[in-house]
Amino acid sequence: MIAGGAYLYYGAVPASWLKGKAEKIYTHLSVQELKEDMITLAGPEIPTVDTPMMDDGTYGPHIEGSFVLKRKGISYLMWSQGNWDATDDKNAYHVNYATSKSPLGPWTRREGRVISTRRDVGILGPGHHSVVNLPGTDEWRIVYHTHKGDKARRVFIDRLEFNADGTIKSVTPTLEGVDPVPATLAVTVKGGGPFKAGEDLEITAESKGSEGEIRSIEFFASERKLGEIGNPPFRFVWKNVPEGFYRIHARSRRANGEHSTSSSRNVDVYETGETYPLVKENPGTP
Repeated sequence: MIAGGAYLYYGAVPASWLKGKAEKIYTHLSVQELKEDMITLAGPEIPTVDTPMMDDGTYGPHIEGSFVLKRKGISYLMWSQGNWDATDDKNAYHVNYATSKSPLGPWTRREGRVISTRRDVGILGPGHHSVVNLPGTDEWRIVYHTHKGDKARRVFIDRLEFNADGTIKSVTPTLEGVDPVPATLAVTVKGGGPFKAGEDLEITAESKGSEGEIRSIEFFASERKLGEIGNPPFRFVWKNVPEGFYRIHARSRRANGEHSTSSSRNVDVYETGETYPLVKENPGTP
């Protein structure tokens, strides 16, 4: 799901491949819009982008691992292709991409690979990836798996950066990865929980950074906005809380227009009169 709607991106392979009878593997990548229920297709199948066969003739265009993100009005469609067993870098498993002004295309195939093999440090066949954005920033991370020739998958994470024209800078896979991102906003729930239904929850948000004056902080229970506080101390009381399981988090708005989102605190609220089992009995224990 990306800004503006929900879309399904998928590939297809011939039945002969699944039966292990195909000498060559051909696949294609398509997109269809989804309805609000997220399971019903809203439109026809739309082909995305044509890509050439690999030089060794074993793997066709799109193979797997499609991923889409939207940044500054541009949709980026990425996919993994290549031969997992290739001994040469050109045909090795890697990630390619295309761009469009619409999630449905038309797409422009971009030159250069998003990420590819780096044999000098033993990172082979990187791909089947996802991309995450650090909330409130233009910083991105690419998470992918790779191997060292033994086909045992290992998960790596590195920076994903963009050129001034919006194209993606080719990622150099590293063994070091990236530094953890320190939380700039933290929430606490007084008492920790669990709580009885009908009780009040006192939620406090605290900024741990100094990058700009905070103008306001919004408080959320899962996807529901509870309220907003414009002045410190940033403390909100959620009154008469109904039964349920909630992810409590907050989002700050700074003077420079940037936002920071806190991590979530899980809170369990149970019906009044019930005895909440802090340690549930294991029926398999004698």
